Amino acid sequence: MYIDLVESLRCPRPHEKSALVGVFAHVDERDVVDGVLGCPVCRAEFAIRDGVVWFVDPDPRGEGVIQAADEAQAIRIAAFLDLTEPSGFAILHGRWAAHAPIINGLSPIHLVLIDPPGELGRASGFTVIRTDGAVPLAGRSAAAAAIDWPDPPEADRERALATTAGLAAAVRPGGRLMAPALAPVPENAHELTRDPFVWVAERGAPMIRLTRNPRSAT
Repeated sequence: MYIDLVESLRCPRPHEKSALVGVFAHVDERDVVDGVLGCPVCRAEFAIRDGVVWFVDPDPRGEGVIQAADEAQAIRIAAFLDLTEPSGFAILHGRWAAHAPIINGLSPIHLVLIDPPGELGRASGFTVIRTDGAVPLAGRSAAAAAIDWPDPPEADRERALATTAGLAAAVRPGGRLMAPALAPVPENAHELTRDPFVWVAERGAPMIRLTRNPRSAT
């Protein structure tokens, strides 16, 4: 886990958003290899093992085998998300995370891989986070996000909608979002383009609610 990512992580438990406190047992340059993240509100603790952040109980059976990375798909993701700047981090959710090793060589930005479908191993260019669908990130903290969607789309739709909304909220205004064409575009995003496979959108600025001053009605 990239150590600078700690300030953007939040407890996923159902209470007010809370920053986490880290206790690190093994740090390799800027990467936390082993340690614990703790929530000062609910006292929950979340393990960091071999660089992977576990917001669910670590699975002793391992994480399975991830699908092969595809260079053409990786180039499309990097272009659609406009991953040209080194500041901050970008999110690759679900199956999009398979292409992280190639994107890591194309883009200078740090990649946060949320629930990739397999084991990627530790690398300096990305951080793996395991969750139960919750998005343990501060709002407007990420530069961009590639959002996965269930296949078939009817599978656990409500959970998928909540995860999509959470990932979109984690992207800062002006940042890019992309997802499979079957996924709905979040309300806080403006669609830029789509093809038969994916859509690309831009995260909008938060709406400002205007209220009339009663004193000005005279």
